[in-house]
Amino acid sequence: MQRVARDARREAVPSFEARRELAREEDVRELRDAVLAEARTRARPLPQRAEVEAKLTPFLADLRLDYKGSREILAKRFALIAEIGPSVIPVLIDNLAPEQPIDGGKRNIARHSARVLRQMDLSQHRPALIDLLESENQVGRHLAIPLCGQAGGVECAQAILRVFPSLSDIDDLVNAIDADRAIGSYLLKQTARTMLNHSAEEMRS
Repeated sequence: MQRVARDARREAVPSFEARRELAREEDVRELRDAVLAEARTRARPLPQRAEVEAKLTPFLADLRLDYKGSREILAKRFALIAEIGPSVIPVLIDNLAPEQPIDGGKRNIARHSARVLRQMDLSQHRPALIDLLESENQVGRHLAIPLCGQAGGVECAQAILRVFPSLSDIDDLVNAIDADRAIGSYLLKQTARTMLNHSAEEMRS
């Protein structure tokens, strides 16, 4: 009777192979569920551009205002724009490069759009910022330099290094060095030193 009871208990406990198979099936189910969840997320449509622009419309008048006289009010309005979410980022990046002729209102829209973008995660928008950094639009290039530093990544650091020799505005030069430092690449350190040494030699000659 005792042997029968032991045999019965032994048969009731799954073997190692059986337990391993059960664990494998559980892993497969978890992996399948994870893949399906990601697929559902990817399939979820992003807001259309027109829809995003419609949400931004109530703030257009704010974006045109001069910052000096309305700093506190505009800061609150910019926070509300950021709350629209990541879908507004491409629209704001486009605002950074105003078309000619550039008046005060267009310039304010560009600068204020940059202020909003500073509150957001730009790591998924590095290509657009790099395109702007390497463009001929002077306003957009000026605003893109610190935003590339904020977005981070090796590609942004390399883009800043590429455009650095073509920068002439002292603010752009300082912003480029600060952006490079923010990324943590320090690629500009040697380049800036070489340029300074070259300028010093030209002044002495």
